[in-house]
Amino acid sequence: MKKIQLVMVVTASIAILSCSKKEDISDIKKSNGVTFEIAALENFTNGIRNRATNDLHSQEAVNNVGNVTVHAFKFNGDQYIFQKKIDITEWTMGDSFKRTILTGENLLEEGNYRFLAIGLHKEGDYSISIGSNFDEMYAKAIEPANGRELFSGITDPIDVTPGTRIPIQITRKVAGVLGYFKNVPDVINDTKVHFLRLNISNSEVVVNLATGSVIDNRQEGYNIIDIDLTKQKIDNGIFIGNDLSAYNVTKLPKSQLSGSFVMPVNKIEMILSLCDENGKPIKQWKVFSDSNDNAFDIKANHFYTLGKKYQKGSTNKDEAIDLSDVQSLNLTISSEWDVIHDLTIQ
Repeated sequence: MKKIQLVMVVTASIAILSCSKKEDISDIKKSNGVTFEIAALENFTNGIRNRATNDLHSQEAVNNVGNVTVHAFKFNGDQYIFQKKIDITEWTMGDSFKRTILTGENLLEEGNYRFLAIGLHKEGDYSISIGSNFDEMYAKAIEPANGRELFSGITDPIDVTPGTRIPIQITRKVAGVLGYFKNVPDVINDTKVHFLRLNISNSEVVVNLATGSVIDNRQEGYNIIDIDLTKQKIDNGIFIGNDLSAYNVTKLPKSQLSGSFVMPVNKIEMILSLCDENGKPIKQWKVFSDSNDNAFDIKANHFYTLGKKYQKGSTNKDEAIDLSDVQSLNLTISSEWDVIHDLTIQ
């Protein structure tokens, strides 16, 4: 069959970014290969570009994608069968746009296709299973307690001929959970505090990348946040806070900030704890959703936060929860994500 050239646009947001039509046509005419135009929307706040980091440090809707692949499935008269995986090797962490001209073994034959794109923080965060059909593509979290970014999206059926443009919209398949606290005491009831932990009761670890649905593989929970407080100095009976300056994170004085991406899961409970050296809770709070439920769902592309951290490089409007005397905490959900949930603890 005749090998063809195509242009593909991949975006990690609702908005699709593209170059001008004039520029696209010019490059198409010059290229004898397949051209992907891959775009991921970056967040701009007060004119400052917020580069992605290795961890979740604010509710800014930056993408943390550093590894992008495109999977081609060709119609064989009965179903769409996997043909090849194309690595976008030029993509690096924090990129918002990358044009890649493909040649040689990456050329595609004419035909009817569906394409699935995957964006990860880095290769190895998830185990990707490639089935024969596009609806048999799965991602399994290797270490759920250290969750990273995961995007994917699939096209409708499209006839690929020379000059075909194929936009792919990829969306986040995980949720974000953040905790922001201050004034954590080093001693409670004569017992030394060693750990600050936010525990989730149950978890899921496998998601279908074509549909976004979580596969029923419910497992025991884990600590979404687990801060070893003994590595910090103490000032007047209060831990001075974890140091995130290496990530260019600015925090309130004597504050603790941590978070993670979490696979969607239904009807979970969260517990915030201050624990002793053996991990035994000294003081605990139940976490409640913004609808005041202590059993709630974790949904893809939703952001759940205890306390509020709007920008990682600024403390403007920050609201860290004071754990020296707090009696109740609320969890929140937020936008640019689909929803940001304010959680509470009691």
